[in-house]
Amino acid sequence: MWAALAPGASGATGTQAAATKREKRRERKKECSRWDVAARAQAAEEAEALAPDPEEERRLLELEEAEAAAESKRARRAFEEAFEEVDGSRLPPRTPRRRP
Repeated sequence: MWAALAPGASGATGTQAAATKREKRRERKKECSRWDVAARAQAAEEAEALAPDPEEERRLLELEEAEAAAESKRARRAFEEAFEEVDGSRLPPRTPRRRP
């Protein structure tokens, strides 16, 4: 009696058990596949959300350049003032650099 219920045994019950195992395996594979698809979709959404906006990136770069230029001008003025205090004369005006 128990031999007929064992997996792999001949008879309808054994075949049914094997089919059930096969079905369970298929369902597990499908579920894993669904998880993979969901994980990939979530990763794509996160990557898209973290991607910088090109327009915003351009504006930030312009701000950084403007801040650097202002800092350079402040440093130049501070240097000129220090030079005037020591030497009593003014530095020659700054000539713009030529760009090739």
